[in-house]
Amino acid sequence: MEKDSKMALNITKPMGPWKVTVYDQENFQGKRLEFTSACQSIMECGVDNIRSLKVECGAWAGYEHSSFCGQQFVLERGEYPHWESWSGSNAYHVERMMSFRPVFSANHKESKVVLFQKENFMGAQWEISDDYPSLQAMGWANNEIGSMQVQSGATRTVAPSAEEPGETYDRYYNYDALTERLQSLARKYPHIANLSSVGRSVEGRQLWVMRITKDPPADGGDAPGKPKFKYVGNMHGDETVSRQVLVYVLEYLLTGYGAEPRATELVDTTDVYIMPSMNPDGFEKSVEGDCAGGHAGRNNAKDKDLNRSFPDQYSTSSEEPESIPEVMAVIRWIREKKFVLSGNLHGGTVVSSYPFDDSAIHLGKGRYSPAEDDGLFRYLALVYARNHPGMKTGEPNCPDAPSETFTDGITNGAQWYDVTGMRSTECPF
Repeated sequence: MEKDSKMALNITKPMGPWKVTVYDQENFQGKRLEFTSACQSIMECGVDNIRSLKVECGAWAGYEHSSFCGQQFVLERGEYPHWESWSGSNAYHVERMMSFRPVFSANHKESKVVLFQKENFMGAQWEISDDYPSLQAMGWANNEIGSMQVQSGATRTVAPSAEEPGETYDRYYNYDALTERLQSLARKYPHIANLSSVGRSVEGRQLWVMRITKDPPADGGDAPGKPKFKYVGNMHGDETVSRQVLVYVLEYLLTGYGAEPRATELVDTTDVYIMPSMNPDGFEKSVEGDCAGGHAGRNNAKDKDLNRSFPDQYSTSSEEPESIPEVMAVIRWIREKKFVLSGNLHGGTVVSSYPFDDSAIHLGKGRYSPAEDDGLFRYLALVYARNHPGMKTGEPNCPDAPSETFTDGITNGAQWYDVTGMRSTECPF
């Protein structure tokens, strides 16, 4: 959404279908209403505000106030789980949308706009009838447009804004920066990306998930014929590398689609879900450079270790659900999506660990605990390790355990050390 966008909506003849579903609560909850035509006031429909929506067909223009007044939002096909999804990151934040109407598209042959150098249609003028990403590059001599006339068709003009900064790979994103980055990427690549939240942390931060696949269903449903894969990072808030790495992974898939064969193949054939941070509260407590965990960032805001709080196959969990909302959200997500393969990224050493992480006798270490598909999990771990230049050596050389080694760079979780309530026991690789 661009704050200074203008949109002409004076077409009287519709040129396509439109459908939008709005909700009075965030994350597509609460009262649900479907529209295929303009709504002048959402309050007349018994809703006090729109807090999330899904655009299923066509393009729409949303407005801050009733009667199509106030700040305007351009809504293209996709899901908007909360107001920030359409309000964007401009200085003028709007937490309400009270009216909306379809954008009646026009054929380029029917569109004509006249630009003027000065206000009140004065000065040099230029007639255009096509898309122009940069007017200056096409010959417009000025940095500004004084005024304009839409003589036929429909047009959208976007004021210049600072370019989205490129990835610098030299800093960690805090929660606000991560949210802004993910929302920006979802808006930029709506044909292959969809951003949603599977729940909230103890302190109310969203547990963001970026879904990446070709033509993701607008209703969030399954993509037939595509296996579901997920990556989860930053389960321990002070193990931060995974958080950034997963942002880079999803950026690689989005920017490489159509240009890089491997990225294109993955997006075309796989339904990928990436959760960069399962413990955003812990991350916010953590301090860069503190590798000893002195700021209590490992656990969630209720001081619960999320990787010791999942249901265990051999033991009974004693955690109260309200103290681990992050775990409960991920369990619901897993049961809904039924992933065929998963990866959970941690910090601490360099090894590919595979199920199970516990055994019936809970021996401290040295007890191999195989899953039913042990051969497959071991193979997957080997493939991952062999493609990592450091991991495949089996010698991490970590400062706190310089003598620790792993054959071929892999290990069975329980053989390494046996722990109850780990995520791979509830939802293995």
